[in-house]
Parts: sequence; C-alpha cells; structure tokens
Amino acid sequence: AILTYLSDQITALERITHSHKIESIIAHLLQQAVLRLKEIKTDIEMSRIISYENLEADLSLIEQTILAGLRDATPPETLITWEKEGKKQLKAYRETMKPEIYRQTLDNFLARELRRQYQIPRLSLFYLNP
Repeated sequence: AILTYLSDQITALERITHSHKIESIIAHLLQQAVLRLKEIKTDIEMSRIISYENLEADLSLIEQTILAGLRDATPPETLITWEKEGKKQLKAYRETMKPEIYRQTLDNFLARELRRQYQIPRLSLFYLNP
C-alpha cells in the first residue's frame, strides 16, 4: 500500500511539473521532490523494511520544502489576500487562541491555499487510504 501511495504521489507531482501553467522555478522544485520520492520508494523496495517514523519525517520534509518554495514563488499580493481571508475566518476565535496557535492555524490556512492553487497532493502517511 505504501509503494502504491508513493507511486501515486510521484505521478501527481510529475503531472503538475509537466503542466504548461507552472513556472520553471516551481517545476524544478517539484522535480527535486519527485527525485527524492523515487529514492525513498527504491529504498523501500530494496530493503523491504520500513521505518514508518523515518518515512513520515522524510515525507513531511519534502512537503515543507515544496510549500516553502511555492510560498516564495507566489506573488506577494496573493499571499496577502489569502492571509486576510484566513484572518477573517479566524476572527471569531482569535481572542480565545494562544498567539502561537493562532499563527500556526493561519499558516495551515495559507499552506492549504498553496496546495489548492498548485494542486499539490498531501504526502503524509496520514493521507494514505489502504
């Protein structure tokens, strides 16, 4: 199931990479992610032993790297618009949230918007449907 999941994520990222709408800097970023996912898949195929903690850490790092690159490549005015929308949606909860939780929730909102805009799949094993 994990090998199939990794193959599906590789295919999804390759499809986005070859899209005519994607900027070359984003395409390069996604190509690097695909290469790393292929390495991970090959390692699992060869060893047949899976450290789920290490795998999840690798997938999280790849996803964080993709999101950081997308954030850098997204026009600042778009990020500002999304942040305003996130703040608007969180307005009712701001007073009851600790500042660090509020910031994390807002960051999660922005990450969701980046994934939606660029059609980036979630890589975490928590999204694996066996």
